[in-house]
Amino acid sequence: MKLLPTLSGPRNLLVRTLGRRYFAVTPEEYAKRNYANNEAEYSTVIISLTAQRRHYLLRDVYDDMMPDGVKPERDTLHSLLIGTMKGAHLQDAFFFRDEMKTMGLVPDNNEGCCSSSNSHVALYNFMISTCGKCKNSEQAVRLLEEMKRFEVKPTGQTYICLLNACAAAGQVDRVYAIVSDMTAAGLGLNKFCYAELIAAHKNKEPVTDDVASKIKHLMSEDQSLMKV
Repeated sequence: MKLLPTLSGPRNLLVRTLGRRYFAVTPEEYAKRNYANNEAEYSTVIISLTAQRRHYLLRDVYDDMMPDGVKPERDTLHSLLIGTMKGAHLQDAFFFRDEMKTMGLVPDNNEGCCSSSNSHVALYNFMISTCGKCKNSEQAVRLLEEMKRFEVKPTGQTYICLLNACAAAGQVDRVYAIVSDMTAAGLGLNKFCYAELIAAHKNKEPVTDDVASKIKHLMSEDQSLMKV
């Protein structure tokens, strides 16, 4: 395993774009630029790159796995998703999600309704969080609609991720609609919900004259909640 070159310096992304993995090379050249040799080693590389905030290399790592004949398991793909989420690489996150669909690891349009599972909920939470980091609330809402279509039940954490995505975009009306959905689902509001409500008002453009009073009111409600 040749990890040292991988973990000590950036790789040539232009070569990657040109499809470097498919040029004819000698075994020696291939070994020098290879990330790892098996599932466990690739998992170590993914964790290391994520810790180093070199999220832009995660897609490159995945591209290396295929020619090596290493089929990534669910946990490895989840690690890739977490890394892309932390790096706010939305396009790569959806790429990995689509790969999981192809492998039958998550529901897709060909399966009909799917029963809820913790792994599916976690996947959607990762995706919605990534949308929030990229301030793409429209895509976050579409993911929630997809969950409902496949009968994957959202959790309180799912709604918090969705609130964050919409609050970052200053979409006050949508944030209040999500809060209403939470209440209808029997999920109580907590300090994180109030924090996102306040953030939505702060991020809304153009700024209205009553934003300060609305934030003050929400803060007082939050304090009342904390005393209960």
